[in-house]
Amino acid sequence: MYLLLRWSAARTVLDRTDQEALSWVFERQRLALLVALIAAMLGIALLWPKRLLVWPVIAVAVTLGATYTRSLPFVPWGGLRAVPGLKLPVIVGCWMLVTVVMPFLIAKEVDLITGLIDAGLVQLPLYLANALLFDIRDLATDDPSLRTIPQVIGARWTRVLIVLLLVYIGMILLVRGFMDIEADVDGATPWADVFAGCGSLLAACFTLIPAPKRSDVLHETLADGILLLIPALYLIGSLL
Repeated sequence: MYLLLRWSAARTVLDRTDQEALSWVFERQRLALLVALIAAMLGIALLWPKRLLVWPVIAVAVTLGATYTRSLPFVPWGGLRAVPGLKLPVIVGCWMLVTVVMPFLIAKEVDLITGLIDAGLVQLPLYLANALLFDIRDLATDDPSLRTIPQVIGARWTRVLIVLLLVYIGMILLVRGFMDIEADVDGATPWADVFAGCGSLLAACFTLIPAPKRSDVLHETLADGILLLIPALYLIGSLL
């Protein structure tokens, strides 16, 4: 969905001149469209057996995604993203729907409310931290009317907030992992939480790198890498 939105925005001359990243997508628009379509077809194929369970979640997420940058009747100049204060909730909400609510709907044996609370303790602050990193990156191009967190409190304090969120995630996962190790529960994978917690703390350390030493490449790698690093370390830990 995100790649389709970038592809659509990159085809608009005004949008393309506003952001260098969109120019990159425009130059490779056929490849971007192909990758997005393949990803969509794979997702449909994997979820088809559970379609009756997950279609409401998918419908809400797709609607939010489709109207994120496209014009709406009440916001004709730029979709939900242009509504002051909505950029962060929409992004985080879509992530939570797809990666937290949907899996628990599929796993019927897990109590939905308990599972959502448990997962939300980690995923919600993780997605907030990630979205805030992108908001810092977009400070130069975001319209001041958007009222993003970095625009309101500044990039420095937003970075402090990101570090606090990542440290909180890391401590929650480490405590949970070491408690499971101590309890020695059959079938538990405590090292998965320990490894993921270490990944969150590592991301917090990268966020603390002084501004003069932070390159655009480092920022992009950190913002995109958090969502890959922590799950990857969790998977490695689960194999131990």
